[in-house]
Amino acid sequence: MKSICSIAPLSLVFGVLALTFSMAFTPGLGTLTFHISGMESSKGVVRVALYDNDKNFLSEFGFAAADSAFAHANGTVDVVIHNVPFGTYAAAIYQDENQNGVIDQNMVKIPTEPYAFSNGVYAKWSLPSFKEVAFEFEQPNVRLEAVLRSWSKQ
Repeated sequence: MKSICSIAPLSLVFGVLALTFSMAFTPGLGTLTFHISGMESSKGVVRVALYDNDKNFLSEFGFAAADSAFAHANGTVDVVIHNVPFGTYAAAIYQDENQNGVIDQNMVKIPTEPYAFSNGVYAKWSLPSFKEVAFEFEQPNVRLEAVLRSWSKQ
């Protein structure tokens, strides 16, 4: 019969190995800060949606993470998204001036609220692809810049 003294060190070794193994395969998490400028008004909120694949890019409920912040009179705002797993993302950003939760469009589907995409991609006559807008997120704290523009200024 084994004594508790000989089993305890063995279970401690297995516990440490299990913890080390799980830490090695746990994806890193970080914080993405979007510094957004170009707001012509302080109305509403600025919304940022992160997409992690081409299939869900720009779909209404297909985003991987999202957050928002109230627009500021000085024309800039920081939107911070915490606990984002490291990976490849594309960001769609817009100023929801009337706070209805969607980017407003006119009758011919032209956006009537300012918008932007990651990587400084401008889109006027067609939507950008996930690949054009995608960026690698691999560090604990990343700050990205985006400039909101109305459709006529894209």
